[in-house]
Amino acid sequence: MRLLWKWTGLPVVLLVVSCGVQPRLNWPAEVAIEVTDPGKASVASNIENLNSQLGKTILQIGSGTGSPIYIKSVTSFSSTSSIAQGAEVHFAYVESPVLPGKVRAMGTASTRIAGRATLDDSKCVIELASFLFESTTNNLLLPVLWHEIGHCGGLQHVDKAGELMSAVTLSYSKYSQEQIQSFFDSLLSAIR
Repeated sequence: MRLLWKWTGLPVVLLVVSCGVQPRLNWPAEVAIEVTDPGKASVASNIENLNSQLGKTILQIGSGTGSPIYIKSVTSFSSTSSIAQGAEVHFAYVESPVLPGKVRAMGTASTRIAGRATLDDSKCVIELASFLFESTTNNLLLPVLWHEIGHCGGLQHVDKAGELMSAVTLSYSKYSQEQIQSFFDSLLSAIR
Protein backbone atom coordinates (compact mmCIF):
# COMPACT_ATOMS: atom_id res chain seq x y z
CA MET A 1 0.00 0.00 0.00
CA ARG A 2 1.36 3.42 -0.94
CA LEU A 3 0.34 6.46 1.09
CA LEU A 4 0.66 10.12 0.09
CA TRP A 5 0.29 13.26 2.16
CA LYS A 6 -1.74 16.09 0.65
CA TRP A 7 -1.30 19.65 1.92
CA THR A 8 -4.56 21.55 1.66
CA GLY A 9 -3.78 24.52 3.89
CA LEU A 10 -5.81 22.76 6.54
CA PRO A 11 -4.71 19.80 8.60
CA VAL A 12 -2.84 17.19 6.58
CA VAL A 13 -5.12 14.63 4.95
CA LEU A 14 -3.92 11.08 4.41
CA LEU A 15 -4.94 9.61 1.05
CA VAL A 16 -4.68 5.97 0.05
CA VAL A 17 -3.46 5.96 -3.53
CA SER A 18 -3.11 2.28 -4.38
CA CYS A 19 -3.21 -1.17 -2.85
CA GLY A 20 -1.85 -4.48 -3.99
CA VAL A 21 1.24 -5.69 -5.73
CA GLN A 22 2.96 -3.34 -8.16
CA PRO A 23 4.39 -5.02 -11.28
CA ARG A 24 8.10 -4.60 -11.85
CA LEU A 25 8.60 -6.47 -15.12
CA ASN A 26 7.05 -5.85 -18.52
CA TRP A 27 4.66 -8.58 -19.68
CA PRO A 28 4.40 -10.84 -21.61
CA ALA A 29 7.82 -11.86 -20.40
CA GLU A 30 10.44 -13.37 -22.68
CA VAL A 31 11.53 -16.76 -21.29
CA ALA A 32 14.95 -18.32 -21.83
CA ILE A 33 15.10 -21.92 -20.63
CA GLU A 34 18.62 -22.93 -19.64
CA VAL A 35 17.85 -26.54 -18.71
CA THR A 36 19.02 -29.68 -20.50
CA ASP A 37 16.59 -32.10 -22.13
CA PRO A 38 14.29 -33.73 -21.14
CA GLY A 39 13.89 -31.12 -18.39
CA LYS A 40 13.72 -28.31 -20.95
CA ALA A 41 10.70 -29.92 -22.58
CA SER A 42 9.01 -30.28 -19.17
CA VAL A 43 9.59 -26.62 -18.31
CA ALA A 44 8.29 -25.51 -21.73
CA SER A 45 5.22 -27.73 -21.34
CA ASN A 46 4.48 -26.33 -17.87
CA ILE A 47 4.80 -22.76 -19.19
CA GLU A 48 2.41 -23.48 -22.06
CA ASN A 49 0.06 -25.14 -19.54
CA LEU A 50 0.13 -21.99 -17.40
CA ASN A 51 -0.59 -19.72 -20.38
CA SER A 52 -3.43 -22.01 -21.45
CA GLN A 53 -5.03 -22.17 -18.01
CA LEU A 54 -4.73 -18.40 -17.59
CA GLY A 55 -6.37 -17.89 -20.98
CA LYS A 56 -3.66 -15.33 -21.70
CA THR A 57 -0.05 -15.51 -22.87
CA ILE A 58 2.07 -14.03 -20.09
CA LEU A 59 5.24 -15.97 -20.93
CA GLN A 60 6.73 -16.25 -24.41
CA ILE A 61 9.46 -18.87 -24.81
CA GLY A 62 12.44 -17.68 -26.85
CA SER A 63 10.95 -14.40 -27.97
CA GLY A 64 8.80 -11.71 -26.54
CA THR A 65 8.33 -8.04 -26.02
CA GLY A 66 8.58 -8.00 -22.24
CA SER A 67 11.27 -8.37 -19.63
CA PRO A 68 13.46 -11.48 -19.63
CA ILE A 69 12.92 -14.42 -17.30
CA TYR A 70 15.76 -16.93 -17.19
CA ILE A 71 14.96 -20.44 -15.98
CA LYS A 72 17.93 -22.59 -14.91
CA SER A 73 18.53 -25.97 -13.30
CA VAL A 74 21.01 -25.99 -10.41
CA THR A 75 22.52 -28.72 -8.27
CA SER A 76 22.95 -26.32 -5.34
CA PHE A 77 21.97 -22.78 -4.48
CA SER A 78 24.82 -20.31 -4.27
CA SER A 79 25.04 -17.76 -1.50
CA THR A 80 22.76 -14.77 -1.79
CA SER A 81 25.73 -12.49 -1.04
CA SER A 82 26.60 -12.32 -4.75
CA ILE A 83 23.12 -11.08 -5.70
CA ALA A 84 22.85 -7.42 -6.70
CA GLN A 85 21.79 -5.00 -4.02
CA GLY A 86 18.11 -4.12 -4.26
CA ALA A 87 17.12 -7.43 -5.84
CA GLU A 88 14.36 -9.48 -4.22
CA VAL A 89 15.20 -13.11 -3.46
CA HIS A 90 12.49 -15.69 -2.74
CA PHE A 91 12.82 -19.41 -2.09
CA ALA A 92 10.40 -22.30 -2.55
CA TYR A 93 10.73 -25.28 -0.23
CA VAL A 94 9.36 -28.81 -0.37
CA GLU A 95 8.79 -31.30 2.39
CA SER A 96 11.71 -33.70 2.35
CA PRO A 97 10.60 -37.06 3.77
CA VAL A 98 10.44 -38.31 0.17
CA LEU A 99 13.68 -36.59 -0.72
CA PRO A 100 17.21 -37.60 0.22
CA GLY A 101 19.52 -35.10 1.88
CA LYS A 102 17.38 -33.02 4.21
CA VAL A 103 18.31 -29.36 4.29
CA ARG A 104 17.46 -27.11 7.23
CA ALA A 105 15.24 -24.29 6.08
CA MET A 106 12.25 -22.38 7.38
CA GLY A 107 13.27 -23.28 10.93
CA THR A 108 12.71 -27.03 10.47
CA ALA A 109 14.78 -29.95 9.32
CA SER A 110 11.91 -31.32 7.24
CA THR A 111 12.15 -29.01 4.23
CA ARG A 112 14.51 -28.72 1.30
CA ILE A 113 15.12 -25.77 -1.03
CA ALA A 114 13.52 -26.50 -4.40
CA GLY A 115 13.61 -23.15 -6.17
CA ARG A 116 14.73 -19.56 -5.98
CA ALA A 117 13.51 -16.47 -7.82
CA THR A 118 15.75 -13.42 -7.95
CA LEU A 119 13.89 -10.35 -9.19
CA ASP A 120 15.28 -6.94 -10.01
CA ASP A 121 13.89 -4.08 -12.09
CA SER A 122 14.98 -5.55 -15.41
CA LYS A 123 14.77 -9.36 -15.15
CA CYS A 124 13.87 -12.39 -13.09
CA VAL A 125 16.11 -15.44 -12.69
CA ILE A 126 14.44 -18.69 -11.63
CA GLU A 127 16.69 -21.46 -10.37
CA LEU A 128 15.14 -24.91 -10.04
CA ALA A 129 16.80 -27.67 -8.03
CA SER A 130 17.98 -30.49 -10.29
CA PHE A 131 16.13 -33.07 -8.16
CA LEU A 132 12.84 -31.65 -9.48
CA PHE A 133 13.64 -33.26 -12.83
CA GLU A 134 14.06 -36.78 -11.41
CA SER A 135 11.22 -39.21 -12.07
CA THR A 136 10.43 -39.67 -8.36
CA THR A 137 9.95 -35.95 -7.73
CA ASN A 138 8.92 -34.45 -11.07
CA ASN A 139 5.36 -34.01 -9.74
CA LEU A 140 6.85 -31.06 -7.82
CA LEU A 141 8.25 -29.29 -10.90
CA LEU A 142 5.02 -27.62 -12.00
CA PRO A 143 4.02 -26.09 -8.62
CA VAL A 144 7.60 -24.97 -7.83
CA LEU A 145 7.96 -23.40 -11.30
CA TRP A 146 4.58 -21.66 -11.06
CA HIS A 147 5.42 -20.49 -7.51
CA GLU A 148 8.65 -18.88 -8.74
CA ILE A 149 6.87 -17.33 -11.74
CA GLY A 150 4.49 -15.83 -9.17
CA HIS A 151 7.47 -14.14 -7.51
CA CYS A 152 8.58 -12.82 -10.93
CA GLY A 153 5.12 -11.26 -11.14
CA GLY A 154 5.59 -9.59 -7.76
CA LEU A 155 3.63 -12.04 -5.60
CA GLN A 156 4.88 -12.63 -2.07
CA HIS A 157 4.66 -15.68 0.16
CA VAL A 158 1.37 -16.20 1.97
CA ASP A 159 1.10 -17.51 5.51
CA LYS A 160 -1.68 -19.99 4.75
CA ALA A 161 -0.28 -23.51 4.26
CA GLY A 162 -1.47 -25.36 1.19
CA GLU A 163 -1.56 -22.34 -1.13
CA LEU A 164 0.66 -22.16 -4.24
CA MET A 165 2.38 -19.06 -2.85
CA SER A 166 3.03 -20.64 0.56
CA ALA A 167 6.78 -20.99 1.14
CA VAL A 168 6.43 -24.78 1.31
CA THR A 169 5.27 -26.13 -2.05
CA LEU A 170 3.24 -29.35 -2.33
CA SER A 171 2.80 -31.88 -5.13
CA TYR A 172 0.46 -30.48 -7.76
CA SER A 173 -2.24 -33.08 -7.01
CA LYS A 174 -2.57 -31.75 -3.44
CA TYR A 175 -3.87 -28.35 -4.57
CA SER A 176 -7.61 -27.84 -4.99
CA GLN A 177 -9.07 -26.16 -8.07
CA GLU A 178 -9.98 -23.20 -5.83
CA GLN A 179 -6.37 -22.83 -4.66
CA ILE A 180 -5.06 -23.00 -8.22
CA GLN A 181 -7.66 -20.48 -9.42
CA SER A 182 -6.76 -18.16 -6.53
CA PHE A 183 -3.12 -18.27 -7.67
CA PHE A 184 -4.13 -17.53 -11.28
CA ASP A 185 -6.30 -14.59 -10.18
CA SER A 186 -3.51 -13.15 -7.99
CA LEU A 187 -0.91 -13.52 -10.75
CA LEU A 188 -3.10 -11.91 -13.42
CA SER A 189 -3.96 -9.07 -11.07
CA ALA A 190 -0.29 -8.50 -10.20
CA ILE A 191 1.00 -8.28 -13.78
CA ARG A 192 -1.67 -5.98 -15.23
